[in-house]
Amino acid sequence: MSIEIPCKEDYAEATSAFIQEDYPKALELYRKSLTIVNEIQLEEYTKTDLYEPLARKLRSYIADMTFELGLFSEARENYLIIKSLPQAAYTLIFERKLDEALDSYHLCPYSPAAKWGVFLCQLLKDEISIFNPGYLCYRLFLETTATYFIRFKLNDYLESLIIAAKDIEPVFPEYLKCLGSAYLACEDYPAAILILEEALKGCDFDAEIFYKLAQCYMLTNDYAKAKESFKRTLKFLPNHISTLKYLGNIK
Repeated sequence: MSIEIPCKEDYAEATSAFIQEDYPKALELYRKSLTIVNEIQLEEYTKTDLYEPLARKLRSYIADMTFELGLFSEARENYLIIKSLPQAAYTLIFERKLDEALDSYHLCPYSPAAKWGVFLCQLLKDEISIFNPGYLCYRLFLETTATYFIRFKLNDYLESLIIAAKDIEPVFPEYLKCLGSAYLACEDYPAAILILEEALKGCDFDAEIFYKLAQCYMLTNDYAKAKESFKRTLKFLPNHISTLKYLGNIK
């Protein structure tokens, strides 16, 4: 059974703001949309089951937006309402409540996210120092978490993460590439360049490093170096569409 979305204009505008990374505006509009939906559910209780999935989706968006903005308590409250326990526990890490985060993760022991969360808490508490996950899990874990640590200026946590990552010989120097990518995502281009250039010393055949370096050079207006890095990317990925487009725009 389909329903009329009562907040579709606000919802559409919120989605547009999110795509443009205007998180404060997106959050305001998602909150407004949720208020409208909740009022309908209270006034027309027979429709509660129909509107509840929409309300849940809006709470999920609000939780994500508040987390991105560093409003961790509010994010946790919404994650708990929608029963996303690993995400709720993750917010506690950024409030430096590692013991509470561990307790929360232990409530959902079969969740892969919770297992990573337990490891992260133990690492930050200096109770573990070496790990050897699969490549994709490693990238997701290190790069995403490092990005948030940089954004919220948790420098001591970031240092612990890097020390542990350096112990992973099978994927060395992947930790440098992940860290450089994290600084790129946080728009700290000089730091990203410094780290990615260091990564090249041990891995000068990695097209991704050349590509990310080229992006950093472009964003700092060093077009000569950007052009050279894009060309070296094409050496390994001759049909890389994004690289070809960038090169076409460099005079």
